[in-house]
Amino acid sequence: MSADPQRGEDRRRADRISGSWPSYTLGLFALSMAGQLSFLIALRARELGADFQTIGLLAGVTASVPALFAIPGGAIVDRWGARRVFVLAALVAAVTCGGMAFVDRVAGLFLLAPVAGTAVATAWTAVQSQVTGLAGGLARAVHTGRLSLFTNLGDMAGPLLAGTGAQFLGPGRAFLVPATYALLFTAVGWAGLPQRTATGTRTIRGVGVGEAYGLLRRAPMQVALLLTSARLWIQVVYLTFLPVYLVDQGIGAGRAGTVMATSGLVAAVTAPLAAGAARRWSQRRVTTVALAGGAAVVAVTPALANIPGAYVIALFVGLGSGLSLPLLLSLTTSAAPEGHRGIALGLRATVNQVAAAAAPMAVGPVLTGAGAIAGFASGGGAAVVLLGLATVRHRHTGLDGTIEGGRRRGRQARRPPSACEAADGGP
Repeated sequence: MSADPQRGEDRRRADRISGSWPSYTLGLFALSMAGQLSFLIALRARELGADFQTIGLLAGVTASVPALFAIPGGAIVDRWGARRVFVLAALVAAVTCGGMAFVDRVAGLFLLAPVAGTAVATAWTAVQSQVTGLAGGLARAVHTGRLSLFTNLGDMAGPLLAGTGAQFLGPGRAFLVPATYALLFTAVGWAGLPQRTATGTRTIRGVGVGEAYGLLRRAPMQVALLLTSARLWIQVVYLTFLPVYLVDQGIGAGRAGTVMATSGLVAAVTAPLAAGAARRWSQRRVTTVALAGGAAVVAVTPALANIPGAYVIALFVGLGSGLSLPLLLSLTTSAAPEGHRGIALGLRATVNQVAAAAAPMAVGPVLTGAGAIAGFASGGGAAVVLLGLATVRHRHTGLDGTIEGGRRRGRQARRPPSACEAADGGP
């Protein structure tokens, strides 16, 4: 009789593993598509006669609309299940990209690009929900680490695919490349993802805004979102301003490109190592330390704006990005009830978009008005402040998310961790 429960557990474990690798490979979709769209939308708009101000407005609209629909998209994932939402979103992305291949006015891009961006963002939420649902505790970080490996590889491949398509097909018809890519992953998602029962159907009302507000009041979620904001802040400052600054310092554009690619490669290699590090030092601690290293090198960029100094910047930013992404996915979803993973990930996506929009708007004027030393120091310093706020918020709350819980934890600091605390990766 005792063997029957074990056989049942083994069967459930085998089912999880069989559905894991198709879920991981879908990490190749979202960031690769985002890179292709960013590249081609700006290029096509320029070809159609748009000035830089119009291109910037188009990019802003394309990024802002997905932020508005991130939480409702997460609620839909919780209601319908990840497989159904991913397939539908990837199909919408394929159709809209195909439409942009035949658009001959900038107004057409303003209409279709936000739809494509929202579809890609929703598909990414579905993939994250699927993978984070495979396990809990530190085992979840193992799965998200594997997902992050494919995500970073897709991030590296996106501009290459778009650039090759634009070279041979022209900026307009090159949209057929992401359209085909999205169709391919529609088929992969349909065939490879297991059909899972939606978990939030009975508990989620409306578009999920009320549930998102409830999650936002939880201290563990606040800590996860502060860390997420710091990660995006570092990434955006690094990606937006470092290439231009390196070229201004006399480093060729090609060499600057290899610097940027190095961070992506480092992130891809280190992402699967995140869970092992978290077993030793806890998920929050590894995330904070890794991101602090990235913030530090961004802050001292002018001192490292040479070869090989620029590769040092790329190394530390890549380490921070690679180690933090899988752990942040785990921390964010662990801070939410089981039936609200999609909403939690939608909330995270909204915070990401806000940080991505705020960072260049805050750092750019400082770089222009006060110079590179003050500008990059402000960029890295702001990330350090966010990391500090996350640390303070964590120390003043317990594992149950309350101030009193934090006081109890202080009194219990000398005792060995319980089994539940150990499963969560420690404080």
